[in-house]
Amino acid sequence: MFRVTQIKIYNYPDAESVRGAIKSHLEARNKIFLPQNSFWFLDTASIENILKDKDFGVPAVKKIFPRGLSINFPEILPWLIFCPAENTCFYITQSGELGDRTPRFSESPLPELSFGQKITAQIGDRILSEKEAGFLTYFTSALKNMSVMPKRIRVSFGEIDIYLKEGWFILASAELPPEKTARDLKLLLEQKIGERRQALEYVDMRFPDKAFYKLKPVD
Repeated sequence: MFRVTQIKIYNYPDAESVRGAIKSHLEARNKIFLPQNSFWFLDTASIENILKDKDFGVPAVKKIFPRGLSINFPEILPWLIFCPAENTCFYITQSGELGDRTPRFSESPLPELSFGQKITAQIGDRILSEKEAGFLTYFTSALKNMSVMPKRIRVSFGEIDIYLKEGWFILASAELPPEKTARDLKLLLEQKIGERRQALEYVDMRFPDKAFYKLKPVD
């Protein structure tokens, strides 16, 4: 019976800690009392879940015949930051998945994501729906092209509030095409608001063919 004895770990600074995390699993026996480290019976998904549960990141685990195991931690480009607790923060990928842990910054280098409902998730889980992630990926990129920089993003059942570094915010909907929403916002800023942009309180883009905005009261 071939047993996994050669474990190669890629893109992780402390390879021994990864080996230690899966050691007891590989030394145990499965439900039919066969060794877990048998090449034929080893479940790579179990190894991935163990490492995710222990906050190592999101690995790709692959068996290499006849006795090898490859554990690769692909580089994840951070997009947003999500802090479900005071001292617990994670990067969010553009696909909406919970990435690696990150410290809480006094001035976050990335927009901080929050939710209108309680979110319970572990590394590797999707916390934004495909529609929400797709909308935000396109729309935040379009905002930067307008020199509008997001600071905080709040998502609640498809509705999206984007708070900007300029001091105003955008109400949007993941149910609408992000391309049209971005075009309509650009036209609104250029043709209707113009030089009054600094006086903006919010812009409401949640409706298909209408946009509303409010200016801050003048003292």
